[in-house]
Amino acid sequence: MLTALPSKSTIASCESALATLHASVDEPGCIVMPTKFNQKPMGAEISWVQYLLTRIKKHKSLKLLTYATRGDDNQIENFTKQLIGTVGSLCATEIRSKLSDDWLTESYKERAFSRLESLQKSRPSSYTLGPNVEVVAGDDFAKDTPASLYPSIVDGRRVLGDRVHFIGAAARLIEDIVPNDKTINNDEETRRAIGTLLFETFKNTEDHSKRDLFGNMVEHSYRIMQASYTGILPENLLLATEGFEPLARYIRKFRPTNGKKQLTFLSLSVLDSGPGFAQTITSTPIEKLNHNEELEATLACFTARTRRNRSEYGKGLQIVRQYLQRKRGFLRLRTGRLSLFYDAWTDQDLDAPIPLENWISIETRQAAPVEGTLISMHLPVGETR
Repeated sequence: MLTALPSKSTIASCESALATLHASVDEPGCIVMPTKFNQKPMGAEISWVQYLLTRIKKHKSLKLLTYATRGDDNQIENFTKQLIGTVGSLCATEIRSKLSDDWLTESYKERAFSRLESLQKSRPSSYTLGPNVEVVAGDDFAKDTPASLYPSIVDGRRVLGDRVHFIGAAARLIEDIVPNDKTINNDEETRRAIGTLLFETFKNTEDHSKRDLFGNMVEHSYRIMQASYTGILPENLLLATEGFEPLARYIRKFRPTNGKKQLTFLSLSVLDSGPGFAQTITSTPIEKLNHNEELEATLACFTARTRRNRSEYGKGLQIVRQYLQRKRGFLRLRTGRLSLFYDAWTDQDLDAPIPLENWISIETRQAAPVEGTLISMHLPVGETR
């Protein structure tokens, strides 16, 4: 059986594919992968990366069909320059041409590994398409300490930067993505909030995401950061978020100002392929938790860091929440069988628990289980009000 991934790579289409994957019993066969994914703003592409990691964990294999016809085809280069193409090629057990049926596994893996190595450098923006920055820590390839986030070497090994380093990294990241927007580039609060979210999430991946509940290294373990700048006509952005009503409803609250035609958003996503929040905090397999237990454990794991007393690590969520509330931002958390979201427009009391809501689609009734944890944050910038 073939599964064709749509070139319109929305969050809703990803959730539909996850539901189909969860319902499948037999090995689902090959995935037909387009060379280029369209309409992937606001965290859509990295959602599909989570789908690929979930699929290979469930079926122990990932077979891809692509439209390249030979090993030196330019489509291989174009495919692996994208985040989903990099991770998909590295994880795939086999890759063949849909058109010629030739085996192209080694050609794809060679180019994907070359890009993985490039993304280990201190300024990964040079190796990312468009107004994006991507950092990929490939734990199972010993490419797990990218210099942009692991700046120091101790005993011959790179170590994760502290909060101050991550705030500086956030400043460079913003400058790379939106070099012409001096307002956001010079905003210390923006650098602090983004740097704090990056530090908290990558510290969490360092602590928990490399091993499963039994202490074994996670097969195909990745920790990924993707930041992007989206400038798009309002009607096209609504098409790109169609089907995921919380985000579409959030988008409809904004309009371009000062004669501009586009809505512009800065997005930041962090994905890991570990056990996920609920399994990590309970040390219990997800299938042994009911919905309420999973939700309570996830919320506890997500908010617990605000109650720790450590000076470097523990107060990040409250900092990020305050910033999101002021900027009218949006946050999505996808882990286990939960698809949680935070819309700052509804957050009226910072002293109350953070108002995370659970999105359940009409089509699937519940979110299908996924591997790891994905956190995405979106901020209106420029002339978007």
